Amino acid sequence: MAFNVRDQIMCNRFDLICAIGIDGNILQVSEAAVPILGYDSKELEGTSFITHVHPRDQKKTGQYLEQIENGKTPKDFLENCLLQRNGAPVNLIWSFSWLEEDQAHFGIGRKTAEQSQTHQQLRKQEELHKALMESGADMFALVDPQGGILHCGGAVFRTLGYGLEELLGRNVLSFVHPEDQPRILDIFRQLSEEENTSVIEFRCKTASGNWVWVETIGRNQLQNPYINALVLSSREITERIYHREQLQQREQQFRALFENNPDMILVEDRNGNILEANPTFLDTLHLSKEEVVNRHQSEFLPPEVAPVCEQKLREAFEGNKVSCEIELPGGSGQKVILHLSKIPIVVGEEVMAVYAVLRDVSEVALAQRTIQKQASELKNVFESITDAFFAVDKHWNFIFINDQFRQLLNLSPGGDQLGKNLWDVFPEDLGGQFYRQYQYAMATGTTVHFEAFLEKLGAWLEVKAYPSEEGLSVYFSDITEQIKSRQELEKLSLVASKTSNGVMIADAEGRAEWINQAFTNITGYELEEVVGEFPLELLKGPETDGHVLDQMLEKLKLAQPVSEEVLNYCKNGEKIWLNLDITPVLDENGQIAKFITIQTDVTFRKEIEASQIKMTQDLFHQNRDLQQFTYIVSHNLRAPVANALGLADLLTKVDKTSDVFEQALANLKKSVFKLDTILRDLSLVLSIRDKQEVLEKEPVSLADICEQAWQNFQESLSGCGGSMRFDIETGLSVKADRAYLFSIFYNLISNAIKYRSDHRPLQIEVKAYHIPEGKTIIFSDNGTGFDQAKAGNNVFKLYKRFHTNKQGRGIGLYLVKTQVEAMGGKIAVESKLNEGTRFIITLS
Repeated sequence: MAFNVRDQIMCNRFDLICAIGIDGNILQVSEAAVPILGYDSKELEGTSFITHVHPRDQKKTGQYLEQIENGKTPKDFLENCLLQRNGAPVNLIWSFSWLEEDQAHFGIGRKTAEQSQTHQQLRKQEELHKALMESGADMFALVDPQGGILHCGGAVFRTLGYGLEELLGRNVLSFVHPEDQPRILDIFRQLSEEENTSVIEFRCKTASGNWVWVETIGRNQLQNPYINALVLSSREITERIYHREQLQQREQQFRALFENNPDMILVEDRNGNILEANPTFLDTLHLSKEEVVNRHQSEFLPPEVAPVCEQKLREAFEGNKVSCEIELPGGSGQKVILHLSKIPIVVGEEVMAVYAVLRDVSEVALAQRTIQKQASELKNVFESITDAFFAVDKHWNFIFINDQFRQLLNLSPGGDQLGKNLWDVFPEDLGGQFYRQYQYAMATGTTVHFEAFLEKLGAWLEVKAYPSEEGLSVYFSDITEQIKSRQELEKLSLVASKTSNGVMIADAEGRAEWINQAFTNITGYELEEVVGEFPLELLKGPETDGHVLDQMLEKLKLAQPVSEEVLNYCKNGEKIWLNLDITPVLDENGQIAKFITIQTDVTFRKEIEASQIKMTQDLFHQNRDLQQFTYIVSHNLRAPVANALGLADLLTKVDKTSDVFEQALANLKKSVFKLDTILRDLSLVLSIRDKQEVLEKEPVSLADICEQAWQNFQESLSGCGGSMRFDIETGLSVKADRAYLFSIFYNLISNAIKYRSDHRPLQIEVKAYHIPEGKTIIFSDNGTGFDQAKAGNNVFKLYKRFHTNKQGRGIGLYLVKTQVEAMGGKIAVESKLNEGTRFIITLS
């Protein structure tokens, strides 16, 4: 590719002028290369430009040139560092342009020194100012004396939500709450007439229609020739206003509570002087506020009470909330009992004063003392009550019976059992287990805990009896169902030991407690190897489905029965399919007590199922191969046959001695050779179908296959002005079926030509390279593409088409995917409408 630049430009000794080809090599460079880089221009021409750029700037330089090449104009010049012949760095600032006619970059570079440093310093200051403005919490605006907005920035847009175009030229008052506008007008007049500073608070309307409070500082800069405006600096204070109003409300509420509280309230300082007293205190003592405030608390207390109050005051000033009861003499010889609370008033971390709250609790205190006395007598009884409960005295007479006891023994709610003798009410228990246990507890003072069967109820009871000085307290619960479950488990163990299925009993945590002989026969594990282990983990192996095990565990945690078929491993490592039926056993409280697992060996059935699936897959692949064979016969043979027929017809019409005849005959031989190659490939396809997926793959050169497919479309590509570019690693080959691989490229090239864009020349690119998983082939074009989101999962389905303006059967991509997967590969597609399509194929 020639690049013509006038010699006098290239003789420039100050600026480095160069032309860079599309491949990145330097086509021509000015004589300034000698003083700037130390190279002769001839030494640089033909070398890669990027290799002369300092490594840290290579990526940036490449991206800059790519933007220029794609028609984008960067907002800044390119600044980079080149390396001189001796390795020394030299900084240049570049101006590049793209010459479409010559397909080359034209650049002019100039050394940067003080100019660059000054530019960078200014840029740094601008960026710093911009960052402070945009990241700060303050809003800034310049307005004229009438309030018209000249400029705004900072947090204006983030706080108020307006765009710049919605603010410039508008009057500030149009955003101010109507109630605040007169005040703002007055302040604007003052600012315009005087060089002063004003701080104002007002409500401002946001873009969403809400009102927020802002605090604004205004400064008069009308005489500053660089500003000539009023400068407003604002910050949102909505939350501060809200908290201030809340504080005012709380103060009002506190004052109302203080003034109207029915309790007596005082505020005391550290020395015990009264700072404030509420009306209740003043009315109770029949005093005025002047007679109370600034007097010591002890003046209003009996001498025997004052020391206690002073001690509580000291504790409160240490930051503790304290309380006590004090007794004062009352009328008719009765005492008044007051509940005194001292609450510290903390400001910051310092106690500034103390609230003293006095409440008359005389009646309540007397009632509580009576209740406490009674509660003390019944404390042991009530502490032992959980379910059914009764208490007897030393003579076995009932002193308390709860409702649960009456319900359990079917006693009438209003019965007269209280005061009666226990053995008179239950004479059948004399000499029985209940009698012996109760007598032992009473005689020894020892708590007893036992299980016994009560004939009268026909139920099993769990009993706990607590002896005390007053007698015996007994509570019990019905455990009939629990006993039955235990008995059932014992029976189950007996039955399980005789069954051919594996049976395991596990505790509530899932650890094995017992297995039958069949479990050992199936898995090879003995009882002592299993006890204490988690069976699901014990039998798990490399191919066990962990997801299924997790689902089973989640259900078992919810006490739900589970039935799953799981691939397990015997003790000797042999695979075995087991059907696991796991049933949780619940106790009387609905909690898991045990797990029972029944294991059935279904390995034989699973092998039969796998065999059936294999047969189904074989039938499916045979049918798929038949479809592919039909397609290859009808599609891939068409071009060489048509060429051969056309050339044969031409040979009958031209002079046998002419050059045309010789060329046509040569082309005919080439077409027949291609036809023979395709027929041999078809024979291989039939062989593959007959072998039912036993695909005999061979090393196939990707470059040869691409070249073979491309030759079939040379005329079509030339006719539409298209081109095809290959970027394939030298000697790269894949283990594949040649016919399949040819058909894949044939279909992809055909589709690219068919669905090319009318607005640009068709460009097809094939890349192939090694990856850890195998070889990746990327086939891309710049055609019309398709809407991938709309196509969804239908891209590779049979008879699915996405272009209504082109003829087709919708079979090509189906065959491509089928052939790729038949060779053990994978294929994916990426496409954008009006931009192009890219297929990614991975083969071994």
